[in-house]
Amino acid sequence: MRILHTADLHLQTEEDSRWDALKTIVRVASNENVDLLIISGDLFDSGIDAESLRPGIRSIFSNTGFDTIIIPGNHDKDSYGEGLYFGDEITILSNTASLEKYEGVRIVGLPFEQITSEELLSKIRSLKDVFAADRKNILLYHGELLDVFFSRDEFGNEGTGRYMPLKLSYLE
Repeated sequence: MRILHTADLHLQTEEDSRWDALKTIVRVASNENVDLLIISGDLFDSGIDAESLRPGIRSIFSNTGFDTIIIPGNHDKDSYGEGLYFGDEITILSNTASLEKYEGVRIVGLPFEQITSEELLSKIRSLKDVFAADRKNILLYHGELLDVFFSRDEFGNEGTGRYMPLKLSYLE
């Protein structure tokens, strides 16, 4: 299975360079014959009317020949309302969910929530039963990896608080 992964596109308008970056990612995915494109949060920027961008998203992702899975991030957590249609080949995992669409692979989406490190650890522990030893397990996550945190200045405008702070040891 060939997978291409990205995150943090922060789309604002169809005229910005980020939109061009998304088109390039989709073109690369198509040229490389990927089976699955994963967008792990922040496809849209904060405060953006995702509804106005959905027709363009549907157009970019129509007839790609691969599936796309998207989880919400800290900037676009409110952009994926119930029943919104982004396209036939797009799956939005807006709640913690397990997807078993691919043979031998289980994908678990853990979209952004405003929770503490301890609450995240508890949530990850509750998912242990979802993962299976007889297949590849992929966890989609959008948050902060505490093991490699350097300086808040290096991460742009993320605010002052931690967001879904994860330690690698939580995954053991």
